[in-house]
Amino acid sequence: ARARGTIRVFEKTAAKWGLADRFQFDPGSAFESKAFRQGLAQLGVHRNAVKARSPEWQGKVEAYHRCLERWFVQELPAQQVLDLEHLEQLLEAMVAVLYNRHFHRELATTPEKRLANRPSPRQASRHDLRRAFLVEFSAKSHPKTGEVQLPNGRFRVPAPFAGRRARFLHHPVHTALAVLRTGDGRELALEAFAKKPLSQVTP
Repeated sequence: ARARGTIRVFEKTAAKWGLADRFQFDPGSAFESKAFRQGLAQLGVHRNAVKARSPEWQGKVEAYHRCLERWFVQELPAQQVLDLEHLEQLLEAMVAVLYNRHFHRELATTPEKRLANRPSPRQASRHDLRRAFLVEFSAKSHPKTGEVQLPNGRFRVPAPFAGRRARFLHHPVHTALAVLRTGDGRELALEAFAKKPLSQVTP
């Protein structure tokens, strides 16, 4: 769940601001997941090497965590949260109004002034962002229905490939995104599996 949330936020941020040359974060499980590490590599984003339990190496990260704890986590119990979208809006408002306008000693200015509303020259399309985080998975589909169970849901394999073990690509966040890799290198987008009405079943 943490890895999925990390990927979702990264995609959203990169779609708005573009790709950074380097990325620094805590060595937590979400950031160390195979899907996230693989995605950064696919997008050409370098991961700064950091030591665990060494906050002095991560001034910017620690400053954000302090702000997050004081002005978001501690205040959250007093805030009515309607749903996940509302929670994200509250977090984005905190970052925009409090963190980005707070003087940062290491930057010698505020994050808002340093960023100056300038997007990165390294832009990536939503298609490329989603493509980068696809994870490979091996599975065998049902010989009659073509149904295959992937980590992000059930999908239907085209009839010529039904009943075979094959390689698939699935997305940890976008549950409707799954691809079949054929033996000759083609990639076929899959549709979600649904039982066909009896009128459509071939006798």
